[in-house]
Amino acid sequence: MFNQKFDFNYATKTIVVHFPIQPINAAFADMLREHLFETVLFERNCADEYLYVGDEYMRISNVANVIRYQFGCLDSIEYACEEIAEQIEEQAEFWLESMGGYEKVKA
Repeated sequence: MFNQKFDFNYATKTIVVHFPIQPINAAFADMLREHLFETVLFERNCADEYLYVGDEYMRISNVANVIRYQFGCLDSIEYACEEIAEQIEEQAEFWLESMGGYEKVKA
């Protein structure tokens, strides 16, 4: 049993943005995530942010169809969302080309 009341003032508030992608085989999801970690998340150097590549409903699946980005800071979030969207799109396309195109990784 919890012995404290939940206090919204002390809760951690985050924004999670979903970027739908063409379905890829889940076996490639970790490779794409690692690439995005190195080229997008690592560049931002923010420990409170996180990136997920996988199933939209976060279930175990053979298909990855979403990139989910969790922001740690809510300041100037609109600008940050646009910036991240552009970086993710650019780097995901780069990764896809390096893998030999969509036909090689599709689900």
